[in-house]
Amino acid sequence: MARQDIEAIAELLVSHPKTFLRIGIGMTRHSRGGMAIRAVTALAASCGLFAGGKGRGVLLTAGAFKGEKAKLTYPALASRKTRIINMIQLGHALTALDPPVKALLVYNTNPLSVNPDGAMVRKGLARDDLFTVVHEQVMTPTAMYADLLLPATTFLENHDLYTAYGHFFLRVAKPAIEPVAEAWSNFDLFQKLAQKMGFTEPPFQQTCEQRIADYLDGVQGLPDLCTVEELLSGKLVCSTNSRSDGRVLDGQKAKFQFVSSGLSAEPVIPCLTEPGEFGDKDLMSRFPLRLITPPHPDLLNSTFGERFPGWIGELLVHPEDAKAYEIVDGEKVLLQNHPGRTVRIAKISNDTQKGLVVAEGIFWQTEEEQNGINDLTSQKLTDMGGGATFHESRVSICSFG
Repeated sequence: MARQDIEAIAELLVSHPKTFLRIGIGMTRHSRGGMAIRAVTALAASCGLFAGGKGRGVLLTAGAFKGEKAKLTYPALASRKTRIINMIQLGHALTALDPPVKALLVYNTNPLSVNPDGAMVRKGLARDDLFTVVHEQVMTPTAMYADLLLPATTFLENHDLYTAYGHFFLRVAKPAIEPVAEAWSNFDLFQKLAQKMGFTEPPFQQTCEQRIADYLDGVQGLPDLCTVEELLSGKLVCSTNSRSDGRVLDGQKAKFQFVSSGLSAEPVIPCLTEPGEFGDKDLMSRFPLRLITPPHPDLLNSTFGERFPGWIGELLVHPEDAKAYEIVDGEKVLLQNHPGRTVRIAKISNDTQKGLVVAEGIFWQTEEEQNGINDLTSQKLTDMGGGATFHESRVSICSFG
């Protein structure tokens, strides 16, 4: 961003005290993602937005309801600590860990499509000595690698608890229909598996409703006098951590920490740090274009990919880049970089910038093209929080065919 643009934003904030900031997710998916959040929240604090007021504020819903996670996971039952593997680095885990991973149970995800460094994930899933169980609703690309494929229920068949995500509401949902055929929920699968393995502790005997009730008992953010029984009956409640009149702090003083300690290798104050792949001179010389992979309106990550069989997705290319690389609208283009390659359909558009190609949506790999868009993303983690750097890949493009 140019200096004059930064100054213009600063002037807008100063001259418009009624400013509301909503922090999204995509802005964190690069090597400086943690610092980006620190900078935005520090700016909001400097402008006094955390104090609220009409037309002023910051949307942060992560703390809308705070419960004791141990009531769901029961870590005390574990007899010993086991390895913890960041899912973002699943490709490395399946191909290089020592001792090796010998069993993989996949549920609620489609790692062959959504994980970074898809080529390495594919190599790991193809191992003869890896036993893979996939609990799924549809035949995803990952499910094709399953040694054992188990049918899973949809949200319409599940008893579940929905807490705030982008809003301030909570509700217990009851199944709309009975599970179809032999489909089981995640909860029932793990309960039955634990019982078959001889675990007899009380948590393994609970029903899903009992587990939800245990968790709700003591959740912070629930309205006063609201009972667990009311919640289990399906009552919709709004968090007391939100304020209908905009006074988030409700008259209380708050402290914002601009200077942070204990952040390994990170500056103590929010500031501009060195970029990752986008600023790597070696990669820039070999892969001149930047690539980001934002959502597609018809997909939810890779969910609903079955609705587009055989479709590899489009790539937005700026007209000047299309001319420079002799790309024609509607033709197949090959994208390549150091982790892998994939093919998309070129869409010449001014909706992107020169030097930036945009691949909307995680479309499934096809029989003809088994390399997905995440074959181009690395397993590198963000500066804080161990997140993925999906929006920071460098690529080259050329006509394919």
